[in-house]
Parts: sequence; structure tokens; C-alpha cells
Amino acid sequence: MDRQTGKQFGSSDLLNRREEIKARLRSRGVTMSDIARSLNLTPATVHAVVSGRSYSQRVAEAIATELEVGIADIWPDRA
Repeated sequence: MDRQTGKQFGSSDLLNRREEIKARLRSRGVTMSDIARSLNLTPATVHAVVSGRSYSQRVAEAIATELEVGIADIWPDRA
């Protein structure tokens, strides 16, 4: 659950989940490229994780921390 909005990540559909992650980051003034820079990774790496094509604990933790949620709230199958 997002502590700021009180909303839960609702979709198990990867495309919708990716869009929801992007929208929530954007609402906080953060992009996936910002996450990539903070981790010294390429934006493609972060996009691959958000899209479900790859997994990185570092990326998942950074996104969850930025959104103030647990990893399991975003990716229930990864926790």
C-alpha cells in the first residue's frame, strides 16, 4: 500500500503494473531514469525490472523505497 495515497497496487497485469509504477514515481517527481542514475545503472535495466523481463533486488528496493511501500506490495510474487 502506498503510504502517501493509501492506494494498493491493484493490477497483477505486468503492463498495467508498469504504468502504475511509472505514474506513482512521476507523481513524486521521480523517473525510472532517476532511479537508474541513483544506482549507477542504465535506464534499460530499470525498465526491464519494472516490465518484469528481469529482476534486480537493488532496483526493486530503490523503487519500493521511493514509493514508500514494500517490495511485496509492488511485486507480490517476488517477496
